[in-house]
Amino acid sequence: MEIFMSVLTAVGGLAFFLFGMNMLGASLEKAAGGKMQQALEKMTSNVVKSLLLGILVTAAIQSSSATTVIVVGLVNAGILRLRNAIGVIMGANIGTTVTSLILSLADPTHAQTSNVVLNLFKPATLTPVIALVAIVILMTAKKSRTRLVSEIMFGFAILFNGMMIMTDALEPLSELPAFSQIFQTLSNPFVGLLAGTLITAIIQSSSASVAILQTAASTGLVPFSAAVPIILGQNIGTCVTSLLSSIGANKNARRAAMVHLYFNIIGTVIFFIGMYAIQWTIGFSFWNDPVSMSGISYFHITFNVLTTLLLLPFTRLLEKLAVLTIRDKKSVQGEDEDVPVVAVLDSRFLLSPSLALSHVKEVVEQMGEYAKKNFGQYKFSAYCSYLGTKDHGISKIKNEDGVIHILSCSNVVPVKRVSLILKSLLLIPDRPIQWTHIGGGKGFNALQQQLQQLPANLTVNLTGAITNREVIGHYLHHPVDIFVNVSASEGLPVSIMEAISFNIPVIATNVGGTNEIVTSESGVLLDPHFSAQELADQIVRVYEHKDRFHPRRLWEEKFNAGKNYPRFISQILND
Repeated sequence: MEIFMSVLTAVGGLAFFLFGMNMLGASLEKAAGGKMQQALEKMTSNVVKSLLLGILVTAAIQSSSATTVIVVGLVNAGILRLRNAIGVIMGANIGTTVTSLILSLADPTHAQTSNVVLNLFKPATLTPVIALVAIVILMTAKKSRTRLVSEIMFGFAILFNGMMIMTDALEPLSELPAFSQIFQTLSNPFVGLLAGTLITAIIQSSSASVAILQTAASTGLVPFSAAVPIILGQNIGTCVTSLLSSIGANKNARRAAMVHLYFNIIGTVIFFIGMYAIQWTIGFSFWNDPVSMSGISYFHITFNVLTTLLLLPFTRLLEKLAVLTIRDKKSVQGEDEDVPVVAVLDSRFLLSPSLALSHVKEVVEQMGEYAKKNFGQYKFSAYCSYLGTKDHGISKIKNEDGVIHILSCSNVVPVKRVSLILKSLLLIPDRPIQWTHIGGGKGFNALQQQLQQLPANLTVNLTGAITNREVIGHYLHHPVDIFVNVSASEGLPVSIMEAISFNIPVIATNVGGTNEIVTSESGVLLDPHFSAQELADQIVRVYEHKDRFHPRRLWEEKFNAGKNYPRFISQILND
């Protein structure tokens, strides 16, 4: 039972660690505002710049897998050349070692010291301090940039806390002979290599798998002979993410993923042969000694730095190797079928929302330039045409009962804020009101529940979803005094166009293109952040002065489809 609880606690610690690492990376990426990722596109003119950028970006987002996936996306979009991407991929392998270096601060071998200052910076002491400062900032800061600092600090705190939980949980296991036997088995170079590859491939994070190894090393049972092949295997396993992301991409993007794989395989083979050749001939004095958390971090860094320095002069050969693996297809007149006319909105960019947004802008600009280049011989004029709605006439049903008849029409979803209409109507206790809402949606049942106890002056009719013909029928056969739309977001609402075509004044929020339909002639605009009382006051005012509004007049001028369609077509043909 004790063993089971230790394993369960270790798994929980791993969950904390992964969450903290994800939170830290995401927060640092938001703090950068996408600038480092954008630099990947623009500052890769030579391999050295590309290398440095790869290190910086990966150190910031704490994931070489994420960096390589973004690189694959940039290559797929035709924004980054394959040759320039190689340096970034190499840099990503060095940048990912930052996580293990940070975690080495929790090395038990560094824990014993009488120096007060050094003890203060121990993770066990520093973690609660960081968490306390973070919560103070979060509760007091008003600026989003300042609150972002608290998120970064929380990421560090959760990461270290998860690490310490795993360390404490594995300590009882260190006394078990079976636990020690596992690492003796992993001392077999091929078994250790395979284990490191598979674990990292499953987790899809070399940083996380190295952290797990560091935690195991804190027990003092992991020999250097087991750590070496596991770390080498971890560097191969991390390539799985980029390989998976390249599925369905163009050939150059697939080549970028293959470069990442070849780089790590070649580096692993060289180190593997070199390390074991030295061990079997001369021998390392520390080979069978327990490795520390710091030792794992230093070997991880050494492997990636030396591999990069060794293969940096051979970037062209890596490119050729990838080209030989992913061969060119024959294309018409020698054109490259994989080079897009405009940069594509690659879904891989969603790993970095700031980068994705910047690409939306770039693609729009590029499409504009493309249109200008290819259709420049034509004379273009920009037309803004309100196509509008059909003319169904005006209802002959007159309001003679003294009741304020209110109509709204939309899906019952949060953005439409239909419940605010009800809240406002409840603030008009001295007027008889009949409110009809047309439309269904996921919030329909919840809205119905709010109608259980209504005051005597208020009648509510929820029609649910009905056809447009039935909507028009309601206008023609029922009295409607005011049309209400309090949506938090709009385009150019057709429902309001239909309302004013029946000469019904409108109360609507000033969002999107609503102010083009709702003017002083057709109704009243509300501030997007209106209060329920403000809406209630406007309902009473518009009802009392509805004769001052002439909505149909505005509709005839701008939104009569019977006039707008022929005018639009004629304008195009004449031009």
